[in-house]
Amino acid sequence: MKRIHILFLLSFSLIFFSACSNKKTYSELLDEQDATIQAYIQRNNINVIKITTDTLPANALKGEKDYYYMPSGLYFHIVTEGDKSVKVVARTKVALRYRPYTLTIPADTSSNNWNTIASPDPLTITYGETSTFSVVGIHQAIGLMRYSDSEAKVIVPASLNAGTYADQVIPVAYDLKIKIVK
Repeated sequence: MKRIHILFLLSFSLIFFSACSNKKTYSELLDEQDATIQAYIQRNNINVIKITTDTLPANALKGEKDYYYMPSGLYFHIVTEGDKSVKVVARTKVALRYRPYTLTIPADTSSNNWNTIASPDPLTITYGETSTFSVVGIHQAIGLMRYSDSEAKVIVPASLNAGTYADQVIPVAYDLKIKIVK
């Protein structure tokens, strides 16, 4: 009887521990994230310009495929500069329209508020306060967009994202539009 009991425990332990070994380590998930980002960049012929500060150069390239790689890991591309007479500063109320999508093929698009069909109202956040909107990468992008009515495209790694994307180490691209709320 003891043999059956020991064999049962041994079998159970073997099954239990072998099931656990299929889980990826955080390091492996980060490597997968980097590979996903690099594949997306290659597939879309993106020109990556690495900079060492958190601000864009005054003579920033604005070509259709030019993305700036920020020290934080954010990839940033300005689409439209917006109204230079209305500048974003800390604690500015910003009406945000966004469209997130994964970098995989096919892209997985989740809920968005890109237009009035998707959502009648934009999301209003306070720039720089992550308590109103917790995606740090979006706050950083708004600071780089700088002006009301500007549009940008960003690639946000999991470390600058929130929720499921951060928890599962999934990089996400966002199309962004901002407008200063007065």
